[in-house]
Amino acid sequence: KAKKAKQEADDKALDDPKALKEIGVNAFKASDSKKAAAYFTRAIESILRQPPETQDKGLHLALLSNRSACFVLQNKYIEALNDASSCVDLDPSWAKGYVRRGVALSNLQRHTTALEAFS
Repeated sequence: KAKKAKQEADDKALDDPKALKEIGVNAFKASDSKKAAAYFTRAIESILRQPPETQDKGLHLALLSNRSACFVLQNKYIEALNDASSCVDLDPSWAKGYVRRGVALSNLQRHTTALEAFS
């Protein structure tokens, strides 16, 4: 019974976006951007399954931003740009979204547009 209860608790934690973010952050710190991106994706999906009025916007922004950073490290610049743009769309006042967008654009050799993102 104890083993089953622990498994149920683990399964519940793996649907908790904050717990998934923490696992992703630890993977990122361990230089495993692929694993980190996977956990950030699961966390984003978990948030999006919640009713819009209960979604944690700040957490959603952080997850998109973190996943964008992972994609840059994997040379997946279009995906990084998509996540950065989602950050800007979700909260145009959040500066980090523009920084992530600028980094992605710069890596795509779109330097003029990148400069605009940084401005």
